[in-house]
Amino acid sequence: MLPLLLAAIASLVNAPPAPGAPPSFRVLEWNVSDSAWIRHRAASRAVLRSADPDIVVLVQVSGGTGVRGVREMLAGLRNPADTTWFVTSRVQGDYEHTVIASRYPVRALSEFDRVAYPDTGRAVARATPMPGETVPQRDTVDLARTNGALVRVADRWLLVVGLHLTCCGTRDDWREARRRLAATAVRDRTRAAMARTRPAGVVMAGDMNLVGGRAPLDTLLATIAAPPLGPLRRAPAVHFDGWTDWTWDGRGTPFNAGRLDNIVYSTGTLDLLRARVWDTESMDADTLRAYGLMPETSRTIGRHRPVVVDLRFSS
Repeated sequence: MLPLLLAAIASLVNAPPAPGAPPSFRVLEWNVSDSAWIRHRAASRAVLRSADPDIVVLVQVSGGTGVRGVREMLAGLRNPADTTWFVTSRVQGDYEHTVIASRYPVRALSEFDRVAYPDTGRAVARATPMPGETVPQRDTVDLARTNGALVRVADRWLLVVGLHLTCCGTRDDWREARRRLAATAVRDRTRAAMARTRPAGVVMAGDMNLVGGRAPLDTLLATIAAPPLGPLRRAPAVHFDGWTDWTWDGRGTPFNAGRLDNIVYSTGTLDLLRARVWDTESMDADTLRAYGLMPETSRTIGRHRPVVVDLRFSS
């Protein structure tokens, strides 16, 4: 029964667009893990070439990469003349960048210039590390790692939000409290940007680090709860095998693989066509050969896998 149900879901998610439907666009989200993808440049570009995205959301990009470095990674994916990418990069606290890059024109949004955690009293106290605890640099500043921009797709403005929530920890420690605070901050800034710009659709993408439960995701989904844009929904991305859904590879570590990276979209105005976790281990041999990939290419680059989603405006 379960295989039949999975097959039915896959047929719906991967259904071809109807004749005369609005053009589709492809969003790729990738935690590039302090820009390990730069150290494996050729392999990373081969993965990007096979995915062929129109909009790219990158999180955990090292500060040294810069807009120029991102453009160099993306340029020429389709052919030597494919060099036009619009890029907005935002750093919170001088430790890592959140990047939104697009083949379509992009407008950065001031709402995401500096996104501080909300002052919620007890929640802030719970989000504070214990005295003497060693804390990664990225967690020493109470700012949400996020970026937001308007992307002009098919003559409509799409609001795209990228985010990277605090990693590690458990359901009950300060890291989970930080994840929830950051999700609240991103939700509030997204609502403010929506009120000012009136976008035709919304996409939120990033590494949500849902290791302590889905509370941060639920906060983000609550950004839009009703028509005409909402509700928001998490895209059911799976590997090419049709059922595996992890995006972080836990093999060789004490931790289980998990669905940490996600893309959510406004179901009132956007139709989901396909949703994939882009992993070379589950690609077919012909695709691997066509793009100069190997089954182990994804593992070579890092532990995170890109999430790739095809969307179109509903009408």
